[in-house]
Amino acid sequence: MKYLRLILLPLLLAGCAAVGPDYQAPAQPDFAAGQTFASASLQRLDSQAMYLSNQPVNAWWLQLKDPTLTRLVEQALVANTDLRVALANLSAARAVLRESATGLQPSLDLSAGSERSRASAVNSAQPEARTVNSASLGLAWELDVFGRVRRSIEAARSNIERSEALRDDVQRIVIADVASAYFDLRGAQERRRVVERNIGNQQETLELTVTLAREGLSTELDTVRARAQLAATQALLPTIISDQNAALNRLARLTGRVPGPLDVSLQKRGSLPTMPAFIAVGDAASLIRRRPDIREAERGLASLVAQVGVVTADLFPTVNFTASVGVAAASGSSLSDHSATNYAVGPGIVWNLFNRGAIRARIEQARAGAEAQLARYDGVVLQALEEVNSALMRHSQERERNRVLRESAAASREAVELVKLRYNAGVESFLDVLDAERTLLEAERQLTASNIDFAQQTINLYRALGGV
Repeated sequence: MKYLRLILLPLLLAGCAAVGPDYQAPAQPDFAAGQTFASASLQRLDSQAMYLSNQPVNAWWLQLKDPTLTRLVEQALVANTDLRVALANLSAARAVLRESATGLQPSLDLSAGSERSRASAVNSAQPEARTVNSASLGLAWELDVFGRVRRSIEAARSNIERSEALRDDVQRIVIADVASAYFDLRGAQERRRVVERNIGNQQETLELTVTLAREGLSTELDTVRARAQLAATQALLPTIISDQNAALNRLARLTGRVPGPLDVSLQKRGSLPTMPAFIAVGDAASLIRRRPDIREAERGLASLVAQVGVVTADLFPTVNFTASVGVAAASGSSLSDHSATNYAVGPGIVWNLFNRGAIRARIEQARAGAEAQLARYDGVVLQALEEVNSALMRHSQERERNRVLRESAAASREAVELVKLRYNAGVESFLDVLDAERTLLEAERQLTASNIDFAQQTINLYRALGGV
């Protein structure tokens, strides 16, 4: 015991701090002082004024003021299967922390038994059978001298924070996917309205042509051409209806329901929400703090650095303190006798001295894993910056394109009215009428597609900014 104390004393003094590297957050990329995304990406664009340097808002979908979209998002946050997986993983990570924390506490074991045995008559002068009744209480406590348990707790706590960030990232993606599917649905309904409106206009043109042909004021060729253009426009409807149905099915899946008929508010035709006039985009430094996928990568790095300490502790001895007290006697009535009592108490060490090469190899593996995670973290940061800058540019350019297409569609509608008046007056040919109607249909289809694209680019921008 005296020699064991001499061994344990310097070990205890040396083990005040946990072995292994202490975690330090990775350095951020260099950013221009005071530079916001709005000033960096759009400094040469007239539309820069719609992007604000304020920090992005949370619950961005509420800015669209669409009750149906808000309800769909709320349903997805409750029932989406990917979110349920993320929440289950978070619960598992919390359970791991509770398990790791028990390593700092002593364990207590209670045992009792009754054994009847008989020695061999060949090897024993008294081979008679005997009974031994026993009961004992044992305590074992690992003194976390070198921080193996503390590093395990540190890793488990970082894993909880990583799982929380993963949950937030899944929420970010699911919310954006719900909004995207909803905009696809409303966009398909808007496309259908445009085509049906043009079908109505072209049917009027066909009826007019038939009437004029009967009166000898138009040719059969004009009637055939009008029918052909009407049929070509009608052929657009099946694809649009299919796209509308696909968007409904996607919304059902995202909200945790079996694809099929949804509520009346979705079946009933609606319009795309009005996009915000201004969007707060913040700066790059705040993006790194806000994006959940960046937080997930950073917390994963912290966990792996702590694991290096867990493995490094294997190079050092494990110091234990054990104690036990019990009784043993041939009969149950004798267990209360003082002479039936036994006990043991004292410290001990376990030191793996002959397998250190394998331990050092595991340390190298742990360090390499942390280095790989650091590289992954850097990649996630760069990807986030790329996504925001690209989303800003696409959003701005689509907004400008949408403005031009609105002017084009308005001019095309005016042209159709004028050419019909001139055709009725005998000034223009029927081909001019058909050409004007085709131009109007194409202009309105492009404008509708741009409305959908602009809405989708708005979603992509909010998704890139990391709002949930």
